[in-house]
Amino acid sequence: MPDSAATLRDQAVQQAQGAMALQLAFIGVANGLFQALTEGPRRLEDLARAAGMDPDYVARWVDAAFAFGYLAEEGEAITLTETGRGYATNGP
Repeated sequence: MPDSAATLRDQAVQQAQGAMALQLAFIGVANGLFQALTEGPRRLEDLARAAGMDPDYVARWVDAAFAFGYLAEEGEAITLTETGRGYATNGP
């Protein structure tokens, strides 16, 4: 019984992490954050301006996007990882 409880817990954690990753990706796609980074590395303030969003909100998104491997640092700027580039799109 303990093994099945641990397995269920691990499965729930994996599902929650997957849901968070997709939600974070959706925010980036829907607000043009990934697309804005296709033009090259940007500083946080420039990214917020390009997306027309509140810099504090974008800062929190950037922190989470780093944690999920969507973004990387390039000097003092933010750039897309290969995974992040997969979400950069011009389409709906």
